[in-house]
Amino acid sequence: MSDTVSNPVLDEMAQINAQLEEAIRHSNQMAVEGAIASSELRQVFNASSDGIWVVDMDHNVTRINKVQQELVGCDEATAIGQKCYDLFNCSLCRTPDCSLHQVKRGKPRVEKDIEWQPEDGDREFYICTGTPYTDLYGEVSGVVETFKNITIRKRAEQALNQAKDELERQANRDSLTQIANRRLFNETIAREWTRSIREEIPLSVVMCDIDYFKLYNDTYGHQAGDECLQKVAKAIAGGAVRPADLAARYGGEEFIVLLPGTESDGAVCVAEKIRNSVYDLGLTHETSLIDSIVTISVGVSCVRPRFGLTYEALIQEADIGLYEAKEQGRNRVICNNLEES
Repeated sequence: MSDTVSNPVLDEMAQINAQLEEAIRHSNQMAVEGAIASSELRQVFNASSDGIWVVDMDHNVTRINKVQQELVGCDEATAIGQKCYDLFNCSLCRTPDCSLHQVKRGKPRVEKDIEWQPEDGDREFYICTGTPYTDLYGEVSGVVETFKNITIRKRAEQALNQAKDELERQANRDSLTQIANRRLFNETIAREWTRSIREEIPLSVVMCDIDYFKLYNDTYGHQAGDECLQKVAKAIAGGAVRPADLAARYGGEEFIVLLPGTESDGAVCVAEKIRNSVYDLGLTHETSLIDSIVTISVGVSCVRPRFGLTYEALIQEADIGLYEAKEQGRNRVICNNLEES
């Protein structure tokens, strides 16, 4: 009788034992698979060529790979538990643009260029990418930040931009005198003409020409003539003192100065200052027919730009003033305003 009673109990115990063994086997298998996955993840984590770390919601570093350890200058044991901004104080730290702050506000991915200045090296550039780090329940518990070093690329971009700027500068500068060339002057006066119409302000032009420059070249040679042009250009450019003013070589021994927002009286004052500056250079010119030193003749024109007029007409009036200055004996300033013509 007892055998027939005990058999179901034994069968049930055997079944429970089998289930327990299966659970243990499954648990062991999961533990092994978890250990393998963790090992693989750690190897991938440390094999990355970019710096990676995990930061919790309080800015504490909880995990860090080897590249990031080298970047911040300490090993894993030292880094874990420290504030991220103490280890890597970059331009985003403690700002609303910080990856952790962005992730807390619900951003699924944050990517920004950052600059970092090591204590013992040159400034470096990185792309910082931040993504949410979630726990087993899917709740955001921090941020994973990846730091890709783009210093070489950035420096190449800077060098390229500098080369472009230099090419632009060369394209807009007279190669001999190093002041603006005619191309830049034409671009600038077109822009200032439009602005003057819009703001209803005057625009003046001062045109200068070295007196008897051909005789100077014939007497002293072209190298001396080039040096003379350089010195005169510098003196003329010294009269264009405001940021919007522009002095340019207009061609040969002719120069032109643009004076936005300047009435005719002010333009004449600038012209006289320029004429005197050139005279004060005291450059010997023995074959000049009016003096023993280099002089210039100057024409001035002013107008309040309006529709129906052109800046070419303003330049032409200054050129007429220059011609009249030469006709009246040179080394003088003649104002010939467009509005009065």
